[in-house]
Amino acid sequence: MSARRQDVDDRLLSMIKTELLAPAAVAEVKRHLHELASTTASENGKRKQALAARRSEVEREIGNLVQAIATVGISEALQKRLASAERELVGLCEEEAGSTRSPGSLADVVPRYKRLVMDLQGALARDTTRARAMLQEIFGEIRLVETGEELYAEFEAPLERLMLAAGGALLGPVAGAGFEPATFGL
Repeated sequence: MSARRQDVDDRLLSMIKTELLAPAAVAEVKRHLHELASTTASENGKRKQALAARRSEVEREIGNLVQAIATVGISEALQKRLASAERELVGLCEEEAGSTRSPGSLADVVPRYKRLVMDLQGALARDTTRARAMLQEIFGEIRLVETGEELYAEFEAPLERLMLAAGGALLGPVAGAGFEPATFGL
């Protein structure tokens, strides 16, 4: 059996888009986003507490160093330690300020996910080599299997990789498992 590559590409992309834009797939994306938001909020809370605790320690150390300088005068060792503690305090304050800023809205990921899926055909038309590499990165190996008179494409559709493509650095590592392997008849 033989088929034109363009026909296989078109059919495969059509099936991929149908599967990835199905309500169940979008619901799975939303579920993963909810899990990610919960995990991220918990981790951010713990990180903020650790930063605040270390900041308090460094502020206390700076106070003790200033008191020591006032009591016995300044020495090169005290001066170096005070400068080091002040640099650390500035770094901690900057890190705390950075951790309070939101990296972006997770709500933006679902529309970006949908746009990414919808643009697969356009990406293939614009730059075939790059689009195929992108599909391989997202889905891993796509195997064409001939069964009798029919040709099937078998691949795994890992949701995590798609969400990272849609969310970029916003998401970071995504917890949870991807979709089960899917087989689409061509």
